[in-house]
Amino acid sequence: MDYYWVKEEEKRKKEIKNFRKFIELAKKLNLPLVIHSRDAEDDTLRVLEEYHIKALLHCFGGDAKKAVDAAGKGHIISIPTNLINSRVRQEVVKAVPLESLVLETDAPYLAPVPKTRNEPVNIKVTAKKIAEIKKIDYSVVEETTTRTAKKFFNLP
Repeated sequence: MDYYWVKEEEKRKKEIKNFRKFIELAKKLNLPLVIHSRDAEDDTLRVLEEYHIKALLHCFGGDAKKAVDAAGKGHIISIPTNLINSRVRQEVVKAVPLESLVLETDAPYLAPVPKTRNEPVNIKVTAKKIAEIKKIDYSVVEETTTRTAKKFFNLP
């Protein structure tokens, strides 16, 4: 769901229709659902609620209130490395329980240093910033976000 590029109402309706098809396929195949939503968080969360399915919200762009609401419904919020420079994402991290967060790089985009290429190694920067925001040890962030991701993706 990407309303940043899709401005026309008819095209947005088509995106929602296609989104529903992906949700139905994920449910049918019993697969985890990872959602990219850009400027479409309200519609994304509304449709997810209709299907009673839990999703990982990749690079979540909503504010802290929407993130708390999403986490309260069992969704996982993915935090990219540009957390370092994003007040909105820092507020999301502050508000959402650690058990509802996972780390992501979104490499090669959203680097911790603007206008540079992002690399997977930068995920450590995100974990350190989350630890700082939540006033907890870095290892707790590593362990908790890893456990959350493993559970979501049904990994050993």
